[in-house]
Amino acid sequence: MERVRTLDELLSGREVGRGPDNEPLVHRCRLIAEVAAEVIDEAVEPVESVPAEHWGSLRRA
Repeated sequence: MERVRTLDELLSGREVGRGPDNEPLVHRCRLIAEVAAEVIDEAVEPVESVPAEHWGSLRRA
């Protein structure tokens, strides 16, 4: 599957809840760094190589 390119960033702030897709809702969010596309690609590869049934729940709250 081809990955859609987004602006990948490292942010800092205080998590105040979870959104409808379980994404963190962050208060006083500030940009720490932009992450190079090559770093994201390197991280995605091992994650996508593991079958989904081995991940278990991704619920973080």
